[in-house]
Amino acid sequence: DDEEEEEEGEDDEDAEDGEEGGKGKAKKVESKTYLPGDEMEDGDELVYDPSAYVVYLKEFMAEWPCLSFDIVKDSLGDNRTQFPMSLQLVTGTQAAEVDKNKITIIKLSNITKVKHKANDDDDDDD
Repeated sequence: DDEEEEEEGEDDEDAEDGEEGGKGKAKKVESKTYLPGDEMEDGDELVYDPSAYVVYLKEFMAEWPCLSFDIVKDSLGDNRTQFPMSLQLVTGTQAAEVDKNKITIIKLSNITKVKHKANDDDDDDD
């Protein structure tokens, strides 16, 4: 019975190898959620998964890395659920030269909800 199980496993590997064989099918890659403290091996890559987010600010950039930031409290309420949303942040930068550091107040507005494709879940069923 153990030999049969091993043979079945080998067949599964062969079938996966066949998917890569230039027939236009993408190579299936194992994915898992990264948690802080998990070790990463050489070749591991973190990949953005849009289904994990309600909002995504892809064009939000700062001149220098911001090692500290905070959300500025406003009069619009703490538990917002209606889109579009807005918020204000205050950041402190860590520039290459000390005299270039800045404290910046940023207003983000018209923040809308990410639209997820209806068939995203189909990929996880295989």
